[in-house]
Amino acid sequence: MNKFFTLYLNLFGKTKFRRLNYFFLKLGMRGLGFLNYRNFKESGESFILKKIIKEYKIINIFDVGAYHGTYSKEIIKLGFKLPIFSFEPHPENFSHLKEELKDFTNVYVENFGFSDQKEKAQLHDYSNSEGSSHATLYKGALSEIYNRETKTIDINLQTIDGFLTNKPAIKKYHF
Repeated sequence: MNKFFTLYLNLFGKTKFRRLNYFFLKLGMRGLGFLNYRNFKESGESFILKKIIKEYKIINIFDVGAYHGTYSKEIIKLGFKLPIFSFEPHPENFSHLKEELKDFTNVYVENFGFSDQKEKAQLHDYSNSEGSSHATLYKGALSEIYNRETKTIDINLQTIDGFLTNKPAIKKYHF
């Protein structure tokens, strides 16, 4: 294999082959699953979720950063009928989440995020958005990476232990 890499480097490790090498890089990344998401089946998430739920006898699921509930709905489509707890700290996203999941009796929605301590925090989102899936606790993430203006939203964070203390019905959980 080393000889192959040496040969490739000698033949194609030149500036004039930059576009070709970049094409192979992108192709290889796609082959490894990067930037391929189209749906739960093609990504393999349906398969792995079914396997984990069955193998570990999962009796409740936490959908943390639930956004509008897509993941929770997909889990229900797989036939999961036990409790699903969907957590979304962004107030606008939480409103959508509540609306999207209101007909599912096994889904419980909570308007806070998780952290290592109970606290108030600031969530950063696009300034022209009414709630995006990119909202983050890291101030510069959207402005520096995506070069977009941001707004700050006050949110509540809680510990998982604190949440479980208030939910005695949840007797067993895996991390």
